Amino acid sequence: MNKPLVSIIVLNYNDQNFVIDLFNSLLKTTYPNFEIIFVDNASTDDSIKKVRENYGTLKNLKIIRNDKNYGYAKGNNIGLSFVQNATKYIVFLNADTIVTPNWLDELVSYMEKDLSIAAAQCKVLLLDKKTIDSAGHFLDFLLFTYQLGEDENDNEQYNHIYEITYPYGAAFILRKSILRSIKLNDELFDEDYFCYHEDADLGLRIRLAGYKIIYIPTAIVYHAKGGSKMRYDVVSLRSETNIVFHLTKNRLASLFKNYSILNVFRFLPLLLFLDLARAIGSIFLISKQHSYFTLKAIFWFFKNLKTISIKRSFVQNNIRKVSDSCILRYMFKPYLRYNIQKLRSYVRKGTEYSKLKSR
Repeated sequence: MNKPLVSIIVLNYNDQNFVIDLFNSLLKTTYPNFEIIFVDNASTDDSIKKVRENYGTLKNLKIIRNDKNYGYAKGNNIGLSFVQNATKYIVFLNADTIVTPNWLDELVSYMEKDLSIAAAQCKVLLLDKKTIDSAGHFLDFLLFTYQLGEDENDNEQYNHIYEITYPYGAAFILRKSILRSIKLNDELFDEDYFCYHEDADLGLRIRLAGYKIIYIPTAIVYHAKGGSKMRYDVVSLRSETNIVFHLTKNRLASLFKNYSILNVFRFLPLLLFLDLARAIGSIFLISKQHSYFTLKAIFWFFKNLKTISIKRSFVQNNIRKVSDSCILRYMFKPYLRYNIQKLRSYVRKGTEYSKLKSR
């Protein structure tokens, strides 16, 4: 029996410390029919040189070098344009991951069993192979993100298949045949997002189109969680990398674009209130930079409201097939304490990283 072709898109930006380990693990993949599309976002390190020197002769490898860093959203969209016509499934994989031999077999097997499944997320562990990064990604009603099992020891407590709100952008598979029904005009990932929350936004569109998204615990991937890309950049004055700026503006945009008008009026004022309260409180409790980027994100949202409204109209008229109730059932109730703790963790790790870089 012929195995369907899978296109694996690996987006890279300055991840030279990880790409060799990733490629070595990909070459041990037991699934027999896949191609690798390596997209480099104009890295300034030797990562693309290492890939070319060590794997440039592979027949199933395409190397694309972008002229600048387009972020996660556009970078992966560019990779998508190089997928073969014969491809049945597309995998999005971070460059700072290591896959297990049977990971792709497990993903494809479950996708083949149920045509209503549009996407499936891997079980993602940290590089120590015992700590959970994500056993499924979820949203609450205000679109704050939750990584089930995050930082817990993996004792197989999440070793069953279940539906999730959206697939983790670090490692997930997507059914190619549904692309037309979930694309935002010609973009799979909203390129206004640049980075952060673009996988959540995609998941909402998949759900609105009436498809399932599941978590598969037997498809295991190890993740360095951010690699050299500064995942926890909450102290920088550069908005292109600041997590607070992108998460805040993208969360607001996703809520406005994807909810019904009733739920926009229900949830958007509360989200704006919480963001403003965070901006004020962070002056005294976190940092002035945090306050600045929160306010800048809110300003960005209102400044770009016309563009976001056009995208909202497209989602509601061309993608939506089900009511919000079909999405809300896979969401959590807002749990602000969790998000405050997560933010504090980002601030701590971001500060430690900045101190390390300054040495």
